[in-house]
Amino acid sequence: MSQKNRLIQFADKRIPAEIRDNPDTYLRGYLLLALILTNITLCFLVIPLGGYLLGYGSAEFRIGLVVDAFCLTGYTAAYYTLVVRRRFYLAAHITFGFLLAVNTASIQLTGGFVASPVPQLTLFTPIFAFVLFGMRGGLFWLTATTLLCLMSLAFSLNDAFSIQLIEQTEHRELLGILFFFLLIIMGTAGLVFYDLMYQNLQRRLQSERDSYVYQANHDMLTGLPNRFQFFDYFEKMLARAKRSKGTMALSYIDLDGFKPVNDNFGHHVGDAILETVAQRLQAITRTDDMVARYGGDEFVLLLPDVTDRDVVAKVIARVVDTLQHPIEVDGIRHRVTASAGISLYPEHARTVDSLCRNADIALYKAKETNNTYCFFEDSDISSSELIGI
Repeated sequence: MSQKNRLIQFADKRIPAEIRDNPDTYLRGYLLLALILTNITLCFLVIPLGGYLLGYGSAEFRIGLVVDAFCLTGYTAAYYTLVVRRRFYLAAHITFGFLLAVNTASIQLTGGFVASPVPQLTLFTPIFAFVLFGMRGGLFWLTATTLLCLMSLAFSLNDAFSIQLIEQTEHRELLGILFFFLLIIMGTAGLVFYDLMYQNLQRRLQSERDSYVYQANHDMLTGLPNRFQFFDYFEKMLARAKRSKGTMALSYIDLDGFKPVNDNFGHHVGDAILETVAQRLQAITRTDDMVARYGGDEFVLLLPDVTDRDVVAKVIARVVDTLQHPIEVDGIRHRVTASAGISLYPEHARTVDSLCRNADIALYKAKETNNTYCFFEDSDISSSELIGI
């Protein structure tokens, strides 16, 4: 399994289902998880950095530890709320609340808004808020961030409510550079994670689209193409035959004796028989042939590029012979047979409607004896008119 798939599986287990399964919130859920985990990781990385800048035994370092512990507690609570309690928006608000509070406190502890090397970190709050919450939530956190920054700036201009834990100028400059690169790294990581989840979402959406297309074009019981797909293919093959001056055959296939079995033994037996019939039909067709479920116990078979009537007769005879073999369901052997009517292009007709009508007329003739097949004949038209077909 690739690292990308492992990452997706890891994230899937931690995102609430209502967020993960909704395309509108899918990316937001994964971005929030990435934001929480990134900040938890940074809480641990800040400890050695603070020890280096402040000295591990200093009072300033202990103050920094308190702030870091406060920060870690908040992000852990957000993670618990998201993963365990499955409350996405509450977890997001907790994350942004602590993110903004810790950033503001860090600014005040490192000289105030003007002198501090960390004010740029406040940019993350409104940027990610707009992505996670949309316009309304984004405006709320943008307003909160702006007000706190203005308040910090006012305190800084009046030299109030701020201290400088990092006394050495070179350390402040180093911290400013580190935070600059941290902004780039976090932004890049967020974009990479976002793109990764976007690609996964696109694959899921494509899979859903493929599923919908399949359902729209196939019979759900037998898995065969349905009428819609069959006639779409029929039109294409007929157009190809006209261009190449080729031939083709259309056969309507109706099961004999299916209704009594379905009525006496139940629909589940009838469904099993239809599935078996579909499998047998698929097994004896060529690559370009198409067999479809036309409706009920009726199937339709299209044979493009047939050379002559004898070839068609052999194929349909094989169909009739194959379908007369008993089908065992729940330990009981059921025997249904098939009748087939055939019309040929261009011998019998040159349009889809005419070919279908002629195949139906031929099927009616075959049903008079059952378990056989009949070709359409020109003489069938007058007789079919007499009986109202």
